[in-house]
Amino acid sequence: MTDPGSDSIKIPETVCLVCGDTMDTISSLDNKRPEPKPGQPVLCLTCGAAMTFENGRLRPFTKEEIENLDPGYIRKLEEVRAGIFFVQAMHSQRK
Repeated sequence: MTDPGSDSIKIPETVCLVCGDTMDTISSLDNKRPEPKPGQPVLCLTCGAAMTFENGRLRPFTKEEIENLDPGYIRKLEEVRAGIFFVQAMHSQRK
């Protein structure tokens, strides 16, 4: 784990449900210490897939969790996903 107050923490290694990339760290959109818990959105920095945690592992959202997400938070997630796709596009142009 990182220092208290840090905006990212180490987690047990887990795999993105969409692209299979390995994740071992999560960060928060609001610069607060993230707490991996059911219903909290997690984005894969490789493919932009949105998932959540349960028992230390990634899983898809339930319909109820999606319906209960704050619209403002959803907009933040969309901005981060757009940034992920922008970086991917820039990286592929360099090849």
